[in-house]
Amino acid sequence: WDYLLDFHANLQGNSFANWAKVTPRYKKSNTTWENSIRYRLGALKSGSEDLSKNEDKLELQSKLGIKAFKHWNYATQFDMNTVLFKTKNNPNKEVVAAFLTPGNFTLSLGLDYKPKNNISLYLSPIAGQWVYMRDTNLVAPSRYGLETGKKFKSDAGAKIELKNQHELFKFLKIDNHLIIFSSYYEQPEKLTLDWRLTLNFKINYFMQTSIYANAVYNQNDSKKIQLKQTLNLGVYFRF
Repeated sequence: WDYLLDFHANLQGNSFANWAKVTPRYKKSNTTWENSIRYRLGALKSGSEDLSKNEDKLELQSKLGIKAFKHWNYATQFDMNTVLFKTKNNPNKEVVAAFLTPGNFTLSLGLDYKPKNNISLYLSPIAGQWVYMRDTNLVAPSRYGLETGKKFKSDAGAKIELKNQHELFKFLKIDNHLIIFSSYYEQPEKLTLDWRLTLNFKINYFMQTSIYANAVYNQNDSKKIQLKQTLNLGVYFRF
């Protein structure tokens, strides 16, 4: 086993964002087991308004791989993401999310291409997705594509996930993460996409500035592509 903990505390003008990532990994002979727990929390204060949350995301991922041939592994992967606290939609203050409302789960089987430790291309022709609404009284199920009175929605399709990290210079590190899902039951051409790109500029051992961009397309949430970008300056710890 080996463990890695990243913690960032960042300032973004009149807001702040903290995120932490824990990655326990196991490797023995032809077997690998990679785990990741990541949490992002951000808040914003605008003028005389009260401090409000502008980011809240908990992500868990576990991938078990067995050597297949050369740089390829047979792999199965489990993913989960949700929020921890109630999320309100400004300006009408309507609650649009809470813990496991929704909770998004994916279980998939496929091949993982890893030519180097900093590159992973996961191809899964068999991927099941589930949306779970813990509290349908607080948030309407229809907001996330569920029928009225239902707490679960299931789907199956194909999944592609690309992760790569590159250090261009001693002070610049690029972290790229792309997830694409295509349903076998709904319209396949309408993909679910989640793309994240982070540029980390190292200042010294404890401080760095970063540019973070996130593009999400999910028709259950919105018919439009949702974009988010931030410029951060903060303290960075790694153990």
